[in-house]
Amino acid sequence: SKKLGSAPMNMSDVSNIQPMGLVAGGHVTPVDHQYYYGKNQKAAPSTYDVLAPADGTLVNIEVRPKSSGLYDVRGVISYSCTFFSYFDLTNSLAPDVESAMPRGWEKINGPQKVKIAVKQGQVIARVGGQSLDFAVWDTTKTLPGLLVSKAYDNYEPWKLNTVRPLDYYTEAVKTEVLPYYARSAEPRDGRLDYDIDGKAIGGWFKKGTNGYIGAFKEADFNPMSYADGHFSLAPDYLDPTGWVLSTGSINHGTQYGIKSPSVAPDKLDESSGIVKYELIGFGHNDETGGRWLGLNVPKTIKLDTNSSVVATALVQLTAKRELKVEIF
Repeated sequence: SKKLGSAPMNMSDVSNIQPMGLVAGGHVTPVDHQYYYGKNQKAAPSTYDVLAPADGTLVNIEVRPKSSGLYDVRGVISYSCTFFSYFDLTNSLAPDVESAMPRGWEKINGPQKVKIAVKQGQVIARVGGQSLDFAVWDTTKTLPGLLVSKAYDNYEPWKLNTVRPLDYYTEAVKTEVLPYYARSAEPRDGRLDYDIDGKAIGGWFKKGTNGYIGAFKEADFNPMSYADGHFSLAPDYLDPTGWVLSTGSINHGTQYGIKSPSVAPDKLDESSGIVKYELIGFGHNDETGGRWLGLNVPKTIKLDTNSSVVATALVQLTAKRELKVEIF
């Protein structure tokens, strides 16, 4: 398969790379992309260059307007009929890419089909102090830990084919990016697919809704509340020895660490009955023992499991693929 010969940013501009699998706010189930953070996370929009990882074709651009006349731009690059990458949260396109876009492209809210050739290492966009989202897709591969593919078909079907970037980088790029990885546990790129048939671990969707799109009727889709019926029990994205409960039913998305689970989610099955989880604030400590703020590459990283208990969850697997949850 084709190899990616460039990272999506210049490493001299990067403070750290965070892995797939984060749960945060409306990202209730583990996310399908990495986060590349610039050295200055308060930098103005369009401060840092975004690069094409290999020779390919920009085939899709999506614009999402923000306040003050700014917008987020998402792009998909095709390297073959089965191999793609995408970037998101850029603030602007590079001039030579923008000149190839159709007139008025920046005023169209939504995805646009394009066909713009790009070269490996070419500056294609720019991003500010917020993260650059980045992921790689290989449609010849299907993630085994997303058991119900139909749940994703109607909104983010690419999740099923999301792969680890390190498996597709050249050796030179691997050597370049690994020192910036915030996760030291294998797999270094993180993971998003944790479903095990008959166990509580993984991503769940409220009964009667349409899976990831999250509406009882697809016409009722709301981008601000689609995740209200999402739920997950999964290893922490930075410290997979810790467990995280994530629910869309509280404030459109709230995450908790699980304090010393008596039955871990990957062991919780129908025979376990009702299991009580004590929930704590969601955060991480670095090698200093203090809170890691995401501004650097930690030497060690641990899910903070010593915080005060703020909530309690009762979890019961009532059938092979049916979960009952109550949170107090």
